[in-house]
Amino acid sequence: MHPLQKIYGHFKDNRRQASQVFAFLGFGLYMLVSFVMRGNGIYGAYSFFSVVLPLLGLGLGVLVFTLGFELLRQKNLMENIPRSKARSAAMGLAEVQGKAAPYVWLKSPLTLTDCIYYRFLVEKYEQEGKNSRWKVVNEGSSTHFFYVEDETGRILVDPVDAELHLSSDYKYTGTDIISSGKARTYGSPSIFGGQRMRYTEWYIVPNDTVYAIGTIKKWKSAFDDHKFRVAEKLKAIKDDKERLKKFDLDGNGQIDCDEWEMARQQAEQDLLKEHLEKPQQMEDDVVITRDPSNNIMIISDQDERQVIRNKTIRAWLSFVSGSGLIVWMAYLLLKNIVH
Repeated sequence: MHPLQKIYGHFKDNRRQASQVFAFLGFGLYMLVSFVMRGNGIYGAYSFFSVVLPLLGLGLGVLVFTLGFELLRQKNLMENIPRSKARSAAMGLAEVQGKAAPYVWLKSPLTLTDCIYYRFLVEKYEQEGKNSRWKVVNEGSSTHFFYVEDETGRILVDPVDAELHLSSDYKYTGTDIISSGKARTYGSPSIFGGQRMRYTEWYIVPNDTVYAIGTIKKWKSAFDDHKFRVAEKLKAIKDDKERLKKFDLDGNGQIDCDEWEMARQQAEQDLLKEHLEKPQQMEDDVVITRDPSNNIMIISDQDERQVIRNKTIRAWLSFVSGSGLIVWMAYLLLKNIVH
């Protein structure tokens, strides 16, 4: 993954920590300016930063320019990889398209829509003097697998770390949010009627057309899968108070180690019975996900050609803006060095 994409992804997933880092860097820059000015005066500080800042800008220009090559690489992969059918998709880099189907049912956090994937964004309007901006106060997305289904079968899709191209399903700007007939407020109301907020939500529901490109591989070893399923059975026993009482042999209201071992053995027996009655489906054994070696995982409810078009536009914007920044910074650097 390109360094700028890594930085953006880390910032998006860790906004609070990233804000602290930016604040620390700003404070460090302030201290550096103060130190240089103390030792060299205003003219010396100007001479120092007239070289350092163009060098930093030059480095940023190179990063922006090279991002264009990464976007073109992804665009070429999408154009050159043939579409696979879910049943016959081979291990490795592949792309599939079909109808979305549930692996786990979810409810979107803002509108409480029944869905199989969601992403949401809550922003607060802030105004300081003449400056105003929308500040992110909450965001998130689901991490559960879902299926992409075609006429031949279905395959699991892992949305974690995927690049998403989804059309927004819900947008609202106001002092509260209406969900299932009830108003919910984010942020603190003010004496003027409430904090102005903006809500956006994206979700995938069954039968939505989904395009995905990534790496197909085994999603669990048999041992890990078995442990996961046993843990699910034990959780179900623990949540069922009436069933849990059956393992409380001494009737003291507590489940000791020996009694919990009996519950674990019961979970193992239930799992074996289910396996004999309904063998594991092939589509539950493989998943399309991001692989570090291929560095591409895209999920979209748009047509593949639209995603390719967006990649091409962004690549050329990176080339133009990166080259422009490089030329400008190089000019300033040479000008300051000569003078």
